[in-house]
Amino acid sequence: MKQHTTEKAALIADQIREEAGQAAQLVRDKTPDSLLKKAGQAATVARGNRTPLLIVGAVIITVVLVRRSRRRHR
Repeated sequence: MKQHTTEKAALIADQIREEAGQAAQLVRDKTPDSLLKKAGQAATVARGNRTPLLIVGAVIITVVLVRRSRRRHR
C-alpha cells in the first residue's frame, strides 16, 4: 500500500513538472524578446544584490505587519 502511494505521488509530481515546463515554454513563446531580455537583466541585478533586496523586503514586511497590528487595536 505504501509503495503504491509513493509511486502514485511520484507520477503526479512528474506530471506537474511536465505541465509546468509546458506552461513556461508557452510564456517564453508569447513574450516579446525585448521583455525577456529586460527580465533577464533584472534577474541578474537581483542575484548580484541579494542582501540589500532581502533587507528591503524585511523592512516592507515589518512595516506592513506593524500597520496591520495598529489598525486592529483602534
